Amino acid sequence: MMARVSNKNSPITTHAYCYSIDYAFGRLLGYSNNKIIEIKANIADLLKKLYSSVELSYGTTGELAIDIGIDNSGKLWFIECNAFSAKVSFDRVYGAAYIYKFYYNLIKYAIYLYESST
Repeated sequence: MMARVSNKNSPITTHAYCYSIDYAFGRLLGYSNNKIIEIKANIADLLKKLYSSVELSYGTTGELAIDIGIDNSGKLWFIECNAFSAKVSFDRVYGAAYIYKFYYNLIKYAIYLYESST
């Protein structure tokens, strides 16, 4: 997970600032560690539900990016699904090592899909 913060007065995050979840919620928003843990758990739960729903409707996807937002009260909002993740943004936040891990996990998932279909 990562956070993208839009430019001032912009409703989109296409050319946004990218941060780790911990940095965005801790440093930028001043949330406590316990609140960050709670938010991350809620995000993970929502992402799993959304991903499962998408695969139920459209079949296995392999790679899927799910955009969600969070309002001032902490409520999570589904924005959209994207067929491809924003690897450039992840690279800016976590570095090249993350990209290798990302591709490794993507290949592992492809192998799992193949083996489960035979």
